[in-house]
Amino acid sequence: MQWSFVGSFPAERLLRFVAFYPSATTIRRDLLQRLGGFNSEIFGIKSEDVEFTTRALLAGQIAIVWLTLMDYRIHGDNSCAADWVSQAIGRWKIFEHIYARNGYGSEPLRKALEADLPKRRAKMFDQAWRHSRFSATDEIGAFLSDEDWTWLRRLRLAVRSAPPPVRSAVMQCRQLLSEMRARD
Repeated sequence: MQWSFVGSFPAERLLRFVAFYPSATTIRRDLLQRLGGFNSEIFGIKSEDVEFTTRALLAGQIAIVWLTLMDYRIHGDNSCAADWVSQAIGRWKIFEHIYARNGYGSEPLRKALEADLPKRRAKMFDQAWRHSRFSATDEIGAFLSDEDWTWLRRLRLAVRSAPPPVRSAVMQCRQLLSEMRARD
């Protein structure tokens, strides 16, 4: 079997691209036990595997097997394919969780999170609003700094707080404008 020893992997790279998934990972039992498995505190957020992977990368060494040992099929019924917005919001929540724990003791990860999270928060707020995930806009909004509250985000928050008939009318107008832009 062909394989390569990598050694350590900078966990901060997970902010850009998650290259390791538990379904495609083999981990020594003693490391899994030392890590305590998946974190039950964050179960159901989506992207819990990113949190586990982060802890594993910080605690262990990596080797890559250069053979296809599994197949990951994405289709309409996959939760990740069907609901990428929830996945993105879940990943944001996981990164907030890790940041609140000081990057699990990794200074490079903590610094990368410190630089990444302000932009990610603003982007997630806008994405959540565009996809009518209003409870997420409330949650994300609590993390935004004063500088992040542009006039458009303040307007979106006002629409979110409006009575349901007003909010519905605004969302219908937004949908019509999107359709008009798509035709042009």
